Amino acid sequence: MVKRFYAVCRRRPAAVLFRKLTLFLLPTVTEMDLRTQLKEGAARINTAIEDDLRLLAADHEPLLVEVLRYGLLGGGKRVRPFLVVNAAELCGRTGPECEKLAIAFEYLHAATLFHDDIIDNSALRRGKAAIHQKFGVVAAILAGDFLLAHSMEIVGEYTGRRGLLSFHLATKGMVDGEFEQLRRTDTTSVDIEAYDRTVMRKTGLLIDSTGKRTGNDLHEGKMTLPLLCALECAEVRERLLEVVADPGIRRRAESLVEVRALITRGGGFTAARREAEEAMQRGIDALALFAAPEAAAARDRLAALGRFVLERER
Repeated sequence: MVKRFYAVCRRRPAAVLFRKLTLFLLPTVTEMDLRTQLKEGAARINTAIEDDLRLLAADHEPLLVEVLRYGLLGGGKRVRPFLVVNAAELCGRTGPECEKLAIAFEYLHAATLFHDDIIDNSALRRGKAAIHQKFGVVAAILAGDFLLAHSMEIVGEYTGRRGLLSFHLATKGMVDGEFEQLRRTDTTSVDIEAYDRTVMRKTGLLIDSTGKRTGNDLHEGKMTLPLLCALECAEVRERLLEVVADPGIRRRAESLVEVRALITRGGGFTAARREAEEAMQRGIDALALFAAPEAAAARDRLAALGRFVLERER
């Protein structure tokens, strides 16, 4: 840690160094602490969702509420609500209203999953039948549509027009990113800059991590960062392009094993990992802007979450 801070000192102005020093001196949250806090936070969010579903049950069709309950209460770490609640705490806001706002982001995420599972023809979600498999495609589409509208209603109620506008822009960006990825499906003419732009729209705007099964993107002909990085290695480029460009080849079970080996040999996973570490560090650096003592706990939790997401086994 000391060596790292010394390296930073040699090339950063004093104001930036002071903020960095505050981060080095912050008490660290251990992975066990973070797991406990995620679990406790998820329990509170689940309670908020249960309460909201009870209110919805009074005015909406029982089948709709049944579908929502099945899709929303099937587990998960609730990382998005955790981010919302802690971001609010950074700005001095705490309490049930923050948790109510946080479930809007979980609803938006769930809506995208309901629809994505139809698009990807996924049979399972978190170890159980996907919504469209259990209730039918029409029910899954309509339930996702309802969650989109309901999430916007919640954001508008708690943040007003300005917050709702940001939520709308992020949501439209996610859809735009999906269309950009759709346009690039089955093509290998994607560079890292284009990939980053798509991910920022789909993922960066509202942290849309879908928990896909291993190899799903390869099967669908979508370019990933490890693959793009490996394509820069002349030794494996030709064979990778042969596999990825041909749907008949890439959808074979043995092709996933071969592609993983080629990406490893081409340094793709190592390069992608390095990109992720740099992105995480930029996020941790940005937390130094919230220097108030009352923001310290949330700042520490968010920094720990960044490390946890990077280090956890998938």
